[in-house]
Amino acid sequence: ACHGARGEGVADAFHPMVAAQHYQYLLRELIAIRDGERRNSNPAMASLIKPYSPADMEAVSDYLSRLAPPAR
Repeated sequence: ACHGARGEGVADAFHPMVAAQHYQYLLRELIAIRDGERRNSNPAMASLIKPYSPADMEAVSDYLSRLAPPAR
């Protein structure tokens, strides 16, 4: 919900678009957020994904990468 219903991002809240991003990028960033290595992420995001297993992280990254980008 934070990144929009279809991952389109929410500019007013500074939540970036995650739809249609590259799988490897999404996975790398999720791991960095979970591990506290990405300093500019929302702390709520780290708390949310902390219990995710590696398979969960891969599944979320795969799903997001397959979402269509928003129409312009």
